[in-house]
Amino acid sequence: MSSVTIQNVTKTFGNTTVLENFDAVFADGEFITLLGPSGCGKTTMLRIIAGFEKPTSGSVLFDDRVVSSDKVFIPPEKRDIGMVFQSYAVWPHMTVFDNVAYPLQIKKVDKAAIRQKVEHVLEVVHLAQYRDRIPSQLSGGQQQRVALARALVAEPALLLLDEPLSNLDAKLRESMRFEIKDIQKQYGITVVYVTHDQTEAMAMSDRIVVINRGVIQQVGSPKVIYNEPANPFIADFVGKIEFLEGHVEAGCIALEGCGQKLPYEGDAKGDVIVGVRPEHVKYAEAGKGTLHGVVKSHFYLGDVDDCRIDLGGGKELRIIADPYESVGVEAGKAIELDVRNFLVYPAEQPGEDFRRILTQPENALIKQYQALMAVDDVELSFTPDALDEMAHIAVEMNDSRENIGARRLHTLIEELLDEVAFSGGENGPEKIEIDGKYVREHLSHTVQQFDVSKQII
Repeated sequence: MSSVTIQNVTKTFGNTTVLENFDAVFADGEFITLLGPSGCGKTTMLRIIAGFEKPTSGSVLFDDRVVSSDKVFIPPEKRDIGMVFQSYAVWPHMTVFDNVAYPLQIKKVDKAAIRQKVEHVLEVVHLAQYRDRIPSQLSGGQQQRVALARALVAEPALLLLDEPLSNLDAKLRESMRFEIKDIQKQYGITVVYVTHDQTEAMAMSDRIVVINRGVIQQVGSPKVIYNEPANPFIADFVGKIEFLEGHVEAGCIALEGCGQKLPYEGDAKGDVIVGVRPEHVKYAEAGKGTLHGVVKSHFYLGDVDDCRIDLGGGKELRIIADPYESVGVEAGKAIELDVRNFLVYPAEQPGEDFRRILTQPENALIKQYQALMAVDDVELSFTPDALDEMAHIAVEMNDSRENIGARRLHTLIEELLDEVAFSGGENGPEKIEIDGKYVREHLSHTVQQFDVSKQII
C-alpha cells in the first residue's frame, strides 16, 4: 500500500490558477475524498497524483518516493496506481473476464495466476456469475464494478476514483457507495476519491478535503466537516443550512431584519453570520422558544416533515422534523422554535475574498506581478486602499456580469499596469506605488464599459 504526500502543489493553465499551494498527507490505507463544486480543481489534483498532469510547482510523493517535482516525473504506468473514471471505460467487445484480466495480460502474468487473480476479484465485486458476459449485457452498476475490478486486479498501491458513480441512477449510487467502501476495507488499499456529491463524501470517507477555487478550505472527518465547518462556504456546501445576519450583543445575537434575538455566549464580536441547519430547529412549547414565526409552507415527505418558517422581515428558517413532532403544524400557524447548535461566523465584508486572493497566498497575484516587474528593475507596490479598491471593483463586476471569480483579478491588474509606462531606471530600481486614487481613475470605467470575460481564455 502507499501513503500520499502533496507538498505546496500549484497548477496553472495560462493565466488561470486552478490549484493554489495544495498541501496534504493521505495515510496508508485511508479513504480520502476530494470534495468541492465543479471547477474547483479536485479532478486536476487527482490527475496530478495519477501523473496525467504535471504540477506547475510543488511535489507529490508516494511513501518516501518523489513521483512529481520540478526535477522528477514518473509516468502513470510506473506509479503502481489503479484508476476508475466517471465513464465506465470497459471494452465493449471483451467479456467481463477478459476486461478484468487485461492489465495482467499486459504485464505478461502467467495464465494460471491471471485466472486465480481475476476469479478472486470478481468474487469480491459480486460479478463471478457474469464472467462470460459482454458489457452490453450488464447494467450500469455492473459495468462500473467491472471497471473497479480491473483497477484492483493488479493490486495497486493506490486507487484513484474520479466521479465513478455520476452516471448511475440514485438507487445504484447508494448501493455502490457501500460496495466500494467494503471493497476498500477488504483490500486495505489507499483510496483518493473525487466527487461533488457531499452525501458520497460523508458516507464513504475517513477524511474529506474540501476545496474551493483551487484552495483547500478544510480537512477533517465527515463529522468534523459537518458539525464544525471552518467557514460559511463549507457549511453551505456540506449539508442543508440557512444563513441569517446579525450583531453580537450582551448574551445574544440580534438578528437583522426580523427583530428577534438568539441566546449566545460565544467569542464572536460585532457583525456575524448565523448558520442554522434545519435538523437543529425544533418546535417549542408556547413561551419556551428562542424564536417565533409563522409556518409559510409544510410538506409531508413520509419519514420527515419539511417546513419553512417566516420569522418576519423577509427572514426564514427551514425545519426538517419527525412527522410525529409536527402534528397540528400547518401553513399560516404561529409557532415557537427552539434553535440549537447554530454556527456563528464573522461577517465578511464584500471583496474580502478577492483581497485575500490578491495578497495572502505564497504566490498571490500581487506577488506574481511584483516579481514580473522586478525583472525590468521596477519595484512595484500597492497601498492598502489600492487593494481595497481593486477588490471592490471585482465585486461590482461579478455582481453586474457573470461570476467568474478570481480570474477577473488577473485581467484587472493587467489593464491597470498597462496604463503605466514601466521601465527600469538608469540609476537603480525605479519605485512605483499604486494607490486607491490611481485604481479608481484607471479602472472605474471597467465596471460599465469593459467586458472582462472576452479577455479570458
